[in-house]
Amino acid sequence: MKKPRIFIPLDALVMALPGAAILATGIWLWGKQGAVLTMVVGLCFLAIWARVVWARKQLVDSYPIVTKYKVLIKHNGYHVTRLQAEAAIAAMLHRYSMYWVNAEEVLTSEFTWVEFVPGVIEVPGAPGQVMKLAGFVRAGGRYVKVACFNASKQPDLTVPLDRTAFIHELGHIILGKVLGTWDEATHHKMMGEHRL
Repeated sequence: MKKPRIFIPLDALVMALPGAAILATGIWLWGKQGAVLTMVVGLCFLAIWARVVWARKQLVDSYPIVTKYKVLIKHNGYHVTRLQAEAAIAAMLHRYSMYWVNAEEVLTSEFTWVEFVPGVIEVPGAPGQVMKLAGFVRAGGRYVKVACFNASKQPDLTVPLDRTAFIHELGHIILGKVLGTWDEATHHKMMGEHRL
């Protein structure tokens, strides 16, 4: 399966190309005032670009499972395979495609980054309150976090995939794009009406 690109031409145009030009200018000015400082600035641009590329590589490599649906999975010890994830996504896309024919196109138009975490996800809610979630999608984005816990809400990295919020959260991505809204209540209403 194809992973996201690590080298992005725009980064090279914005950081590496100016860095190389500034460095070349410093070399051309060698022996004149400011030549060394100019070369240092050029080297800094190149170093920042190299660090960005390296950080992107580290991020992509931290998601070892890549499905044919462009869903990257960081399992953090959760027992899921690429084949299990692809089977679950295929079944979900079959159901969603009955109502939105472009469901697969919407999901595969960009990479989706899914991270499984042990235990219930706790996020700040109203002042002084904590919301406990089984998963969430960053609104408008492609980052999904899915909790792995058992019936007693204890962390469980062996719970079956269909007992997690994995498919539900991917459904939010499809609905967010096809409906043009990231309102959770609207999504849940549509999911309920269509038994998704």
